[in-house]
Amino acid sequence: MSLKKRGKGVRPASLEELLQSKNKNKGVKPANSLSRGKTPISSIGLALEKPRRMSPKERERIALGQGPSEDEIQMRVIDWAKTVKWKNTTLNEYLHHSPNGGKRSKSEAGRFKAMGTKAGFPDLFLIVGVSPFKGLFIELKSAKGTVTDIQRQYHPMLIEEGYRVEVCFSEQGAISLISNYLGLRLNE
Repeated sequence: MSLKKRGKGVRPASLEELLQSKNKNKGVKPANSLSRGKTPISSIGLALEKPRRMSPKERERIALGQGPSEDEIQMRVIDWAKTVKWKNTTLNEYLHHSPNGGKRSKSEAGRFKAMGTKAGFPDLFLIVGVSPFKGLFIELKSAKGTVTDIQRQYHPMLIEEGYRVEVCFSEQGAISLISNYLGLRLNE
């Protein structure tokens, strides 16, 4: 196994090495070997990149038994995508977030609008076309979130142009949607 120095510690250089090291002491071959041509499982618990640290707000929400915010759901979906091998890289390289929301000063909001930011544009865009669609747009909402009128007006335009548009109210909903769209198998 070739270990590479990554960040402060030493980590496996690939998903395959990570899976081998996890099962080495158990005397078990990994059930989800990437070298055998199978679709990788999507949830192995560790991204090859340095894992994202939970914010104090996120830890507090978990401690209070509250559901995750829309931002937290989105970050968790991206964390998951970092663990999924897709072509020569990981799936997160094919996901894009357009920074439409958030609190900004008036000048910064004006600048973003001048650069083409549009209200109602979905949160994530998967730039992979799967027939008959050109790509997948995902609007993420917290469990209690609602789709705004501006978002409802934007979605038909994207659908008319050949994109799939879906609204997801949880991290697992978004992960299942992406997995089904791409034909990935979850939890082999």
